[in-house]
Amino acid sequence: MIEAFAELDLIVPVNLEVQFHNRNEYRIHGYHTVDKQKLAALASIPLARLHAAGFLEAAHYMISSLENIPALIELKNKKAHSLHAMARAG
Repeated sequence: MIEAFAELDLIVPVNLEVQFHNRNEYRIHGYHTVDKQKLAALASIPLARLHAAGFLEAAHYMISSLENIPALIELKNKKAHSLHAMARAG
């Protein structure tokens, strides 16, 4: 699968820098994903080949997992805020 993505020049590096409301920071380097714009721009034949091989769904999962990161950060911030409020009240 990765070889198929690489042959189509779909793989790009990902560096994440996450900062929570409590100022904790995390830097995540060395990961890769599928480039959403390049995937969308593929011609029909390579796209059909990815689909036939069962790789197209995996490409979309890779892309959508990164798109979920802001929502996950917000959930983490809300949980931390709730725990902090409970600690102050309790």
